[in-house]
Amino acid sequence: MKDGKNRTIESLVLKGATVVHRKDRDGKPTGPPLILIPAGGLVYAATPLENHLPVGDRGVIFGQTAVLMKKDLQEETCHNFSVLAGRSFPVGDSVITYLMPGPKEGPAVLWRTLDGVSIRPHPLDEYPAGQVPPKSSTRIFGVYTHAGQIAEYASFSAPLFVGETWTIGGKTKSVAANMEWFPHFRMVPISCPIGHHIGLMVYNDAPILLDTEHEMTLYGGYLKHPGDKDP
Repeated sequence: MKDGKNRTIESLVLKGATVVHRKDRDGKPTGPPLILIPAGGLVYAATPLENHLPVGDRGVIFGQTAVLMKKDLQEETCHNFSVLAGRSFPVGDSVITYLMPGPKEGPAVLWRTLDGVSIRPHPLDEYPAGQVPPKSSTRIFGVYTHAGQIAEYASFSAPLFVGETWTIGGKTKSVAANMEWFPHFRMVPISCPIGHHIGLMVYNDAPILLDTEHEMTLYGGYLKHPGDKDP
């Protein structure tokens, strides 16, 4: 950032994990317990502490200094449509679920990847038609005309393609929406439709089975599960 500090919130979320056991020929549990993490159950996120990270500024990705060198964005906009509460619709490379009117009487929506992983863990609000600020780093998606059991939208925009070039730990890395950075882990650069970088997430696109007795590495070695070394 301008004062030379790295202002990034890194988080790692584990959800939906269960303990399972291998079974012998008689169907009885055998061996040490295993931890089964479902697809989308292990999510790393690097989020700028400010509203967004401008090109040329630095943040942190997997604990390493990272500079955003370049950003490309294409977006998709849908116009004049309605959606029932509880229903979802695709736009760009995302799926949006309309929940209900939010605390400000506008639509509250959930933002997910095409395969159902939450991009933001909390509902998002939108602006009513005629009240959209000309410049806002927090405007994510929709412009609505009514919100009730049915939400009516004048427009709804979402990124269709996001490509970014980073220098991470002194090496140049190009990333794009839904690309596989590590085996079985998918990356999503998070962007608003007006082009701001507002985060980056990496999640498993296939189930993970953790051996509780042996060390395992994830995210290309950035994360290690030490295993149970007690006799």
